[in-house]
Amino acid sequence: MAYLFGFLLALVSIAFLARPFLRRIQPTSESSSSLDSLKDVQWQHQQVYDGIKTLILDYDLGNVPTDEYDKRLGNYRLQAANFLQQEDQFLHEMESIGDGMEDAVLALRMSWGTVNRVTTCVNCGGEMDINVALCPRCEFPNKAESAPTEEEAS
Repeated sequence: MAYLFGFLLALVSIAFLARPFLRRIQPTSESSSSLDSLKDVQWQHQQVYDGIKTLILDYDLGNVPTDEYDKRLGNYRLQAANFLQQEDQFLHEMESIGDGMEDAVLALRMSWGTVNRVTTCVNCGGEMDINVALCPRCEFPNKAESAPTEEEAS
């Protein structure tokens, strides 16, 4: 009976210790998937630039006729402009996510009582704690002077 109990206890211990290793990690973060998408767009953009460089070299060597060169260069430029626009959209979305997180952090700090007063950044217009040295969004120096407290006045 003691052997059976010991054997069952050993199995439960092994199962408990092996559980983290057997569990699959599934990425659920939306920001990590958008970061992967941004990297993919940047990679494709780089491929277009490499294609443009190759086309220019082939044209200079005389391997590509002028009319085909102009047509292919125009297509590459359109693709590059499209990828630049996609990169700009991704960066704008990430910036808005960051601003939303800064707003949430400031709201939490205000609800906890660690932030008594807020001011508006003169550079980006975002709200920030009156006592911080730099704006958390744009890192612009905080020029707001905090009013003296009752203890400092007396």
